[in-house]
Amino acid sequence: MERTSPDPPRIIQGDLVVAIALAVVLGLIWAARNWAGLAALRLPDTDDVMRLQQVRDWLGGQAWSDLAQHRLGMGTPMHWTRVADLGPAAILTLASPLLGIHDAERLMVVTWPIMLFAAALALVGRIARALEPEASRTVMVIAAIAYPATTIFAPGRIDHHGLQLVLLLAATRVGIAMPTLRNGAILGGLAAVSLMVGLETAPFFVVLGGAAILAWVLQPSIAGARMVGVGVGALTGLAVGIPLFASAQWRYPACDGFTAQAATGLAILALVPLALGVAAPG
Repeated sequence: MERTSPDPPRIIQGDLVVAIALAVVLGLIWAARNWAGLAALRLPDTDDVMRLQQVRDWLGGQAWSDLAQHRLGMGTPMHWTRVADLGPAAILTLASPLLGIHDAERLMVVTWPIMLFAAALALVGRIARALEPEASRTVMVIAAIAYPATTIFAPGRIDHHGLQLVLLLAATRVGIAMPTLRNGAILGGLAAVSLMVGLETAPFFVVLGGAAILAWVLQPSIAGARMVGVGVGALTGLAVGIPLFASAQWRYPACDGFTAQAATGLAILALVPLALGVAAPG
């Protein structure tokens, strides 16, 4: 559980500066080492290449809800959603009029992973400061050089895994916070957004949910509000996310995508903490 005394704004700002500095310095060094490949848009992984093509197709006129790659066979459905396309697409939209599309893509494949890296390091710092304030910045430095985990933030890595880790770290931070209705709702909402990105982090969100349930078992009168929040946040996230991000291939049974089956499963799971929280003694 986090400390009850809030950190002064200067401490929070200092941690953010450290996170950004580490991400930018390391990111630019990594980009320089692989600039020949990045300049030619030879990205590290096939998922990165497919993400770039998916964003290109969308900005080029493909329908928001159409996530099929029509170059593959008769049109192969992708299991991703537009959630992970938003950041890269925003950078391209802003940069293309100034740089041209090719240089804008070069800029995007470098800056987007660095932005996610900075967010991840900042969240690691906030988690560490909540648990052991004196170790916060040391932990941030260790996280910044924690190979091979850091490879998902290397320039060119524009697939969805970096975003998933940021969402998981944000959920972890709120999961160790005070067990309030608000914090529970944020945790549930982050779980819903993470599902919309992909199912790889689902086991970790199950652990966070299990920890919240354990806290309710031990102190139902205190942790009950958070349980209600988790259920309401997850259900609200789905209620907003399904109409916004469900693709035309919504019923395609992808193994790790935002599908009707996965959304139904999360909705059922969200009823558990909601019911437990309502049942908690006042």
